[in-house]
Amino acid sequence: MQILFLRLLELFILYDQNFMNSVKLSTGNDFSQWSILAHEIGHHLSGHTLTSGGDSHKQELEADEFSGFVMYKMGATLPQAQSALNKFCSDEGSLSHPPKKDRLVAVETGWYNAKNSSPNSNGISGGSTSDVLIYQGKVVAMIIQSTKSGDNTHNKIIGKNPVCKYIPASKKWQITYTDEEGVFQMMELLFVKNTEDGAIMKDTYGARYSVINGVNADGMLFCQMLDITGDALMYISFEGLKRK
Repeated sequence: MQILFLRLLELFILYDQNFMNSVKLSTGNDFSQWSILAHEIGHHLSGHTLTSGGDSHKQELEADEFSGFVMYKMGATLPQAQSALNKFCSDEGSLSHPPKKDRLVAVETGWYNAKNSSPNSNGISGGSTSDVLIYQGKVVAMIIQSTKSGDNTHNKIIGKNPVCKYIPASKKWQITYTDEEGVFQMMELLFVKNTEDGAIMKDTYGARYSVINGVNADGMLFCQMLDITGDALMYISFEGLKRK
């Protein structure tokens, strides 16, 4: 009966695509988000989700090792396989998760186990932290939102065909588009500091913006203009964005 039950049991991994996009944007490579999924698959295949209790630190390290093994098979370099942990993992760890140094060693162990057992035959490259992420879009909109009601009181298209380039090494956005009069426009957003869901950035004129963590699942990049005061919030929205 136990064997039959296991055959019928379906296991699922639920994830937030916006979070995955932010992981990819923060690290500058595709393997970071894949390594998180591989880690969760490692929990399933190791039987951690079928029983309660156990040594959670040991289980996390086993899943990390599995992730490192899979990442090598997919063509990741060791820094790429470790990039999500390096970016988001706590140095001290917690009751449920080991400290970063132990987790990095586990990923490294899995990565080298895969390398020593067989070569990477896929030849997939997820890029490096210096790769530029480029998105081609459809329109640029100016949105004004009431702080009292939360409703948009103004939503006007001010440009077309935006191209948004993100440079992870310098945390910089380079954006171009054609305005309503057909004039080519270019803006550059420079990193100032991190926020909970993105970063504060400034343009070449010193105007400040709150920029979300990358392009969301609907293909939109929101930039809130912070120097606007009063009863309204103002956004520049780049829409219809797709990765080139």
